[in-house]
Amino acid sequence: KVMQDMVTNYLLSSKINRGQLKLNRKVTRFKRDVIDPVLTGLYPLLSYQRMSLSCEIPENIEVDCDANLMRTVFNNLLNNAAKYGTPGTGIQCGFREREDCYRFNISNVGRGVPPDKLNDIFNEYTRFQTHNVNGTGLGLYIARKIIDLHGGKIRAESGYVIAGDRILYED
Repeated sequence: KVMQDMVTNYLLSSKINRGQLKLNRKVTRFKRDVIDPVLTGLYPLLSYQRMSLSCEIPENIEVDCDANLMRTVFNNLLNNAAKYGTPGTGIQCGFREREDCYRFNISNVGRGVPPDKLNDIFNEYTRFQTHNVNGTGLGLYIARKIIDLHGGKIRAESGYVIAGDRILYED
């Protein structure tokens, strides 16, 4: 799974950099078609990290999106939450409906990102705290580009010491 995710991220990065990433939007049952498949692939890492996951996304939410690309976004976000989270803690995947959009958030407990680096984590090949963590530095870069293509926004927040990192996605 790790190698497959790396290859996917390299291929998507190449398409993004050549301006060839295209959306195939359609109305999607978001939890069933995007979140659930990602969670299925995430359970081995969660088990290894002894982490729990709470997902509060309703079953009936429909989103006009490219489900394949959004699976990549949430796969990258949730994998980062597990890889950089403190073993034995939990990850929360939340949802709020707004008047004109849906807001998804993912939070974990971990070291956090220095406040002056929060925007940098969305740059290509950027990695912080890389000791004993596999990755390419492409996951959040790709997440931002895909969300931008959908007309959404993504941002990261971080607390101090033992903190709840939150990656937010708005569409």
